[in-house]
Amino acid sequence: MAQLGQLPGKTQAALSSEPDGQILAQIATASTLGAPAPVGSTGAGSGGAGTGNERGYATVVADSAGTGSSLALAGALVGIAIAGAWNRLSQRRRSSSRPL
Repeated sequence: MAQLGQLPGKTQAALSSEPDGQILAQIATASTLGAPAPVGSTGAGSGGAGTGNERGYATVVADSAGTGSSLALAGALVGIAIAGAWNRLSQRRRSSSRPL
């Protein structure tokens, strides 16, 4: 049985608009495939590691993707990569133009 309440809001919306969304939700929330135990379950598989109110790392990342801060971080990383590539290429041009 799919437990959409375990998934982030964006994921729930995307799955509800897909024709196979119910099947994908069942796979995503299957405890036998590594999904966390549902909130409020006291089964042996839960391990007692949290209170059920804690959000997993993947959930936080999925919810924050596309926000202003994550876009700014991605832009900064792209800028650093471009600057590094530019520096590397300009050093190669300078070293290849030296006389032997």
